[in-house]
Amino acid sequence: VVLQDVPVRILSPTQLAACGEPQTELVVGLSLPHPILKSLYLKADRLKALDNHVRITLSLAEVSHLILEVRNESVNIHTTFGNLSRARPESLQASMDEKDINAVVDSRQLSRSLFGYHAMSFQLQSSQLSAFIFLWRTCVMLHFPFESQGGYIAFYIPLVIGD
Repeated sequence: VVLQDVPVRILSPTQLAACGEPQTELVVGLSLPHPILKSLYLKADRLKALDNHVRITLSLAEVSHLILEVRNESVNIHTTFGNLSRARPESLQASMDEKDINAVVDSRQLSRSLFGYHAMSFQLQSSQLSAFIFLWRTCVMLHFPFESQGGYIAFYIPLVIGD
């Protein structure tokens, strides 16, 4: 059992209306189907013990891949999740070229974002689970829709600059 003391503040409708998602240019995104979500969390959690930063690579091709990698003087390890499809917000109509897009994020923040969703997923049927990962110019967004509940959760992880 994991307990966390996380402060929660309830926003009034007026305060909530003043809040918005960050406005930034999308680079690329991939759909993360149900079968890989638990594995993605477990592997990201193991990688955080190896380094403070993890490199995320979205490899765009006929069949797209998500790669998590830790590389330092002690270790060079990566894990790949394949057979993924491209995802993008409905408002983005431009085509995405086939290439690799990289981002470096704090490994603890990535693991916490995936754990938060993993912990909440116990309340839903496994067939309802899905997610998306989007790489933006300033952050990585993990987007978890709860279609049966009519909402979603989005975690924004800032990029590590200079790594």
